[in-house]
Amino acid sequence: MPDNRERVNRWRRGWRGHAVTVAINVVLAGAVVGAAVYALAEVRSDDSAQDDSAAVTEIDAAAGGTPRPSSSPTTAGADRPVELEQYIYATGHCYTWQQEVSTSNVKDVPCGDRHLFEAVDDTDLGKEYSSSAFYPRPEEWSDITTRYCSQMIDEYLGYPLDPHGRFGAGMVYPHPLGWERGDRSVTCGIMAGGSEADPSARLVPFEGAVRGADQAWVPAVGTCFSEGADTVIETSCASPHSLQLIGAVAVPGAPPGGGVPSDSWLDEQVGSRCADLAAPYLRTDRFESALLAPRWNTIEPESWRAGTRRARCYVGFVDETGAPVPVHAALPVPAA
Repeated sequence: MPDNRERVNRWRRGWRGHAVTVAINVVLAGAVVGAAVYALAEVRSDDSAQDDSAAVTEIDAAAGGTPRPSSSPTTAGADRPVELEQYIYATGHCYTWQQEVSTSNVKDVPCGDRHLFEAVDDTDLGKEYSSSAFYPRPEEWSDITTRYCSQMIDEYLGYPLDPHGRFGAGMVYPHPLGWERGDRSVTCGIMAGGSEADPSARLVPFEGAVRGADQAWVPAVGTCFSEGADTVIETSCASPHSLQLIGAVAVPGAPPGGGVPSDSWLDEQVGSRCADLAAPYLRTDRFESALLAPRWNTIEPESWRAGTRRARCYVGFVDETGAPVPVHAALPVPAA
């Protein structure tokens, strides 16, 4: 059985992080104003993307602006958002709404409460997209969000988002009807993406302002993963997998001399702590045909610079040489 220095391949290597986007339908003055919410799936290293449209919600007039009746030429569903009333997002404010209903209020809430969106600032796409420009496709909105919002978010936080972490750039942008009538205003913000194993998953609510927060992506204990050539991928525990998440540990202190730590230094800090978490699981000699071993991920340099200090711990399912062995069920969580 491999010792506790056996590490999983780097998490999300080759990914562009959580490219999640909120859309608000804005129609010019004198017309009905509405809004819709979208969540774009993560963009993988092959640059493919899929539109993961969330249900959309009616905006609470009490939160700002003058209410106007919303028309509803579309209906709720995976591919047809519902129109909402106009709303202004204020820099540094946090917002939430219901995601699984056809209409819902959008609320400006304290950032310490559960919320879906932290607003950063507004900008305009008019210099790049003329009045005759076609409405961008979902994958184009992802690219626009990256190009327009990344620097804005860096300046807002004082450092970049962790590209392998739980937060991603979000954007409030015009509905197709508003775009057709000339609106090019957008609002950049920060969101947390949904589950990789469930492409239909909506945005994940989070608590606290993003500035200064640890950005590590830590799914629920018991989540299962398959291993690829250079990454691990969240999957159903009923599907073949070779890793099961058992928790996360914080890296204590900083490496000698400061700066970005080496993998060997991180192994020394994280390995024994993950082995301690794994010890109750390792009372089981085998699971299906596999041996069990503690595993953990490293922290990428860009993640460390963004303030990420937690590493994920796993039980790995392996053979006698330490090679991954797929299993097809979840290893029970040991009794306390």
